Amino acid sequence: MSHNDSDEAGKIFVGGLSRQTTSEGFKQYFEGFGEVTDCVLMKDKETGVSRGFGFITFANPSSVNEVLKARPHTLDNKGIDPKPCTPKAVLQQKKATANSFTKSHKIFIGGISMEATQEDVKGYFERYGTVAEVVFVLNKEDPSKPHKGFGFVTFEDESSVDQAIAKHYHTIK
Repeated sequence: MSHNDSDEAGKIFVGGLSRQTTSEGFKQYFEGFGEVTDCVLMKDKETGVSRGFGFITFANPSSVNEVLKARPHTLDNKGIDPKPCTPKAVLQQKKATANSFTKSHKIFIGGISMEATQEDVKGYFERYGTVAEVVFVLNKEDPSKPHKGFGFVTFEDESSVDQAIAKHYHTIK
């Protein structure tokens, strides 16, 4: 296992974070489960407000199990959802295996503005090829919000997927 794989073994993804969550509060919460060596709270580039998810890396990978055993978790009066990260080497192997069989026409899109519509997203991604479908994951917990800020775009062909993912960050609205 390479150095990066051992780092990944102690890493968790945390979803469902409040927009009020700060990097300090995020790190402090998880320090209760072990030494935190890295804390990344994903924030909106313009506002600096939490985008609702982040990553924590523990010095000791066994801390991940402690976090998972202690479910459910609440931070800033909101239920949060920590999940273990899969080591990059495993993901790359899975991707290589998957690519040898079939390639998906679907891509994940995250960080979608609450103002963006499915039509906005379709219009934006049409520059890469014909869009067959746009699906937003709906927010059942908070009906005042149109969606959860992420979803999927399905293209008619693989080359459109390749073109769209060649650019890592997209700004739609």
